[in-house]
Amino acid sequence: NAIKKEIIKRDGNICKICGNFGNYVHHIDYDKNNNDCSNLINLCCSCHSKTNFRRRRWEDLLSCFAMFQRNSYNIKWHCINRGAEYAKVN
Repeated sequence: NAIKKEIIKRDGNICKICGNFGNYVHHIDYDKNNNDCSNLINLCCSCHSKTNFRRRRWEDLLSCFAMFQRNSYNIKWHCINRGAEYAKVN
């Protein structure tokens, strides 16, 4: 579909978690009806399958990725550190 192609192109066919080739568009808030571009992120098959477990953690982490992507920061460094902090708390 057109939205999926747009997100994959926006993210450069790159998984926003691991940096490998990706072509799976993931809904950050797990709401398949929310097709706002800020709620969609491109992942590889492996990382996309991981998002089916510990959903709350992934939703928080991927929301962070999306926020920093919009602001053009180094998303991996900041968000991976945030994810590590989140894992310590939970």
